[in-house]
Amino acid sequence: MRLGIFSLVLLWPLVACNGASDATAAAPAPSKAAVVRPGETLRIVRRVHPDPAWMREHLEGRLDMCMAMLRANGQEGAPRPPLPSAAEIASWVTVEQEEIYAGEQAANFSTLALVWPDQTKGCRLMLFKQLSAKTETLCGASYAGSARAGTPGEQGTTSDAKAPNFSGEQLEGGPEGAKQCRTDASKKRDTSDLAQGVTRGGHRCYWVGMDGTPGTGPVEPRERGVHACVHPRYFDGTLPQGKDGLTLRSVRVFGPGEKVNDHLKFGMPESDAMRMEAEVVEDGQAIAPSRFSHEAVEAYVRQPLVVPAQGDNHANK
Repeated sequence: MRLGIFSLVLLWPLVACNGASDATAAAPAPSKAAVVRPGETLRIVRRVHPDPAWMREHLEGRLDMCMAMLRANGQEGAPRPPLPSAAEIASWVTVEQEEIYAGEQAANFSTLALVWPDQTKGCRLMLFKQLSAKTETLCGASYAGSARAGTPGEQGTTSDAKAPNFSGEQLEGGPEGAKQCRTDASKKRDTSDLAQGVTRGGHRCYWVGMDGTPGTGPVEPRERGVHACVHPRYFDGTLPQGKDGLTLRSVRVFGPGEKVNDHLKFGMPESDAMRMEAEVVEDGQAIAPSRFSHEAVEAYVRQPLVVPAQGDNHANK
């Protein structure tokens, strides 16, 4: 049983090195009223922390290029910014994806941040973000927005930033289309052939694409490749949207002698979603109605797109 889950977690999935959390703070103040009764809501926040050694390797090269540009522009004496420590890099969040569900409403907020030296700031390391957000009602209307910073490493790094883009859609097909949509959304999916897993935080999930025997307890994937472990509520028909998602863990299993950068040498350590983990899983806690509003989408997308990588901590605890 395989799902189209990895479109959420590979390449530019939109994540933050601390960005998704500032956006949450920028959204309208939560209402004191609960959206629905406990047990009818779900919130998942997945994050990627870059591998320190791989990240430092990339930062060395990026700083070399930036310093060469400074020298070419007559700034031979400009000091080279120091590299952050391994501990600081490990604390960064370069991808953050939040999914929330309540009643017949669903929303997601995603940020991806590249860490790059900004020539206009003496090669200081900055986070260059890509953002997306969407809110939708079961078998009804949806509203989405996106924005991205300018291209890192270029002169005038923010000059090619794209203006925020917003769009809305309405389910087509009339009453019959809505009826079929609701039927599909409430379907239960068989888990009898799926192996059980567990997150570092102790949350149960099912490994997609792995053969398993029910009742054997949590296992770890052994087959070489990328594996996703999905929240049980993906399968039970209780969520407002019948779609892919709800990944709690994404793990890459290496072959003998392989290392993280062997086959990803030209990839970005910031978006190494092959080690993504759900750090927040809240099932049944109240969610404010404002989190599903158009205003929440717009506030998220309009957050600052270029911010310092060092010295700030916006992690959404």
